[in-house]
Amino acid sequence: TCRRIKFPPLPFGLSLVTTGFIMLWLVLLPFGLTDARAANSGFSLSTAILSTWTSGLGLFILSAMLLCVDEAANQLEDPFHSLPLFDATKTAMAHLSMVPDDFAKLRAAAG
Repeated sequence: TCRRIKFPPLPFGLSLVTTGFIMLWLVLLPFGLTDARAANSGFSLSTAILSTWTSGLGLFILSAMLLCVDEAANQLEDPFHSLPLFDATKTAMAHLSMVPDDFAKLRAAAG
């Protein structure tokens, strides 16, 4: 069961495609948020600055949310990436190799 968790059937390329799509979308989003009509329709400078700040703040919040969701998805794809499994396995094997010796000592002491 641990092997199925460690090596999921989800290909690594799919993760790259989704992360790349999110990055590309976030890079191109400010160009979609600019309002060309605002520059030509006679809005005041203060309205244009306020619009720029609110767009920037909204873009920052949206970017943070999407990138956090993407990172959470990446962590779910490889949950054991940051765990020291090799050291834990080596320690467990060392303890398991001591069991027969301990069992033999107990058997000799008991009987």
